Amino acid sequence: MSEHLLFDNRPRVTTKGAAKLLKVTEATIYRYEKEGKLSSIYKDNWYKDGTKVFFKEDVEKLLEDMKKPGLTIQEVAKRVDVSHSTVSKWIQTGVLSAEKKEYKGKETYFIQEEDVQVLSEMLPSILRKYEKKQIACKVEGRDVYLYQSFQHKETKEYARIIAMDGEKGKVVTESEEVFPLEELFARGYEPTYIIEGKRHSTKRGQARFAFKKPHLLQGTAYKVIEWIYVYGGAANLKIDEKDQMIHVEVKPVVLEVEPVENQMEIEYLAKHLQEGELSVRNNGVYIESGLEAVSFHVEKELKNQMKEAAKREGIGLEEWLKKLVSHYFEH
Repeated sequence: MSEHLLFDNRPRVTTKGAAKLLKVTEATIYRYEKEGKLSSIYKDNWYKDGTKVFFKEDVEKLLEDMKKPGLTIQEVAKRVDVSHSTVSKWIQTGVLSAEKKEYKGKETYFIQEEDVQVLSEMLPSILRKYEKKQIACKVEGRDVYLYQSFQHKETKEYARIIAMDGEKGKVVTESEEVFPLEELFARGYEPTYIIEGKRHSTKRGQARFAFKKPHLLQGTAYKVIEWIYVYGGAANLKIDEKDQMIHVEVKPVVLEVEPVENQMEIEYLAKHLQEGELSVRNNGVYIESGLEAVSFHVEKELKNQMKEAAKREGIGLEEWLKKLVSHYFEH
């Protein structure tokens, strides 16, 4: 034993004690030593004690160095009253700045207080951007969708959901009767199309359509929207209604309908396409976003400036860049 250790009375802790102080596992303490963040006292014969031993002050210094460097995603979500996944989405899209740092033995996103303050000021405009009109709910435990068509089991009369608000809503029939959505199945109506739940698509971008709201329940706009429900899924569809126009955003999808038999509907889709691409194939109609990837590298300082500019406008970095480039070519 070296002389300096023999007379060194500073407090010591075992591996277990160090792990308890740092609130990590013992395996993490071993990793910290391997990485040079901690140094045990008896390196060559620690096994005689049955554990490694560390000076407590060294462990406490590491604890100070490891103090939480900002707010976590969970803390920000609670602060602004949104879900954890919403904050994660804002980080991924560049709306909110965050940095990944090691904390308690694992990589964690941290957000600075000043960035949360900026987020709070911009929150109304951000929430409006991400707001999604309700297009689905349950009636008697069954999923139903906005503009979905139904037919009476006995009379064969058609009906369609024309409004939805929570579990409330309105249904209108061919005879122009209007009744509460909650009475749909009790009155004997069944779906015209089978709409199954589909997972959220990871494909980039979306196509946009603008349809004039039909006066007839069998209007073409309603029919093609049901196609999108059936083949794309409600999770990949956004609908907004304004000034008697139905605005639809949909992730890239293949509508598996017979092109020749549905030529009128396909031409209708093409005529009302606002953004994206439409192509007819043998097995159906392809609705695509028309997006092409562009990749380039910039200095970190410039990237941070770009993110700040996007944040001030309440949009993501990618959308901000697209807007900037589009403006350049328009002028």
